[in-house]
Amino acid sequence: TREKTFRGIKLPYSLAENIRLYNLLPGMTTISRSIAVITRGGQNTTMACMMAGVPILGFPGDSAEADFNVRSIANKGAGRHCVEKDLNNRRNQLSLFN
Repeated sequence: TREKTFRGIKLPYSLAENIRLYNLLPGMTTISRSIAVITRGGQNTTMACMMAGVPILGFPGDSAEADFNVRSIANKGAGRHCVEKDLNNRRNQLSLFN
């Protein structure tokens, strides 16, 4: 069965079978095994992705540092700068991966 709570908190959504939640994962090991990383674009995750050669789907929100990091990665062709509206329809969802 799927997780209905995480760390004792009831989840407001259901999880697909291929999604797992973890308290903590070893960063470089996890990133190096990934085909892409969805991140807010913080410095540590951005640098780890660059070192591992893994593309980023970055959702920086209101953070100036994260926005700069994700835009820099996108300008080099190593990821996508995303905003919440990119997830609003299926066509945009698919275009994130093309």
